[in-house]
Amino acid sequence: MHKYNFPAAENQFVILDLVHRDKVLDSKIIRISGTELVGYRFFEA
Repeated sequence: MHKYNFPAAENQFVILDLVHRDKVLDSKIIRISGTELVGYRFFEA
């Protein structure tokens, strides 16, 4: 699990690169709310 905190007064950005490094077998990201993402990444090392 990862948790990131940003100052409220500034723009906040998160970049997810699910295909970096290993061979990706399956991945999915779902935006649950304006402050929460849920997902997974299965890969072959």
